Amino acid sequence: MRIDHIVCFKFKDGTKPEMIERHMQSFAALSSMIPEIAGYTAGRTFKVSYEKTADYDVMHCVKFASQEALETYFFHEAHQAFIEENKDLWQDVIVINADIQ
Repeated sequence: MRIDHIVCFKFKDGTKPEMIERHMQSFAALSSMIPEIAGYTAGRTFKVSYEKTADYDVMHCVKFASQEALETYFFHEAHQAFIEENKDLWQDVIVINADIQ
């Protein structure tokens, strides 16, 4: 079993590109600070012709070995600090957790 934790962010209008880049680098750095993270990928979203919209600007996919590892990550001080440092940039956030068989 593996847990995929997908987090998509929509930034507030007027968020500067350098602030988005800081967000991306800060989130990526969590993988070296939180041992429970088993894998990490991220990217900027984009619209394609057959989709209605690209509602979110960036996506992070974090992999864990268990739900307990996901819980540890969420409450880890580095993750909580990331939230505090970046939350004023976000218009919306969506989180999807999946139990991958």
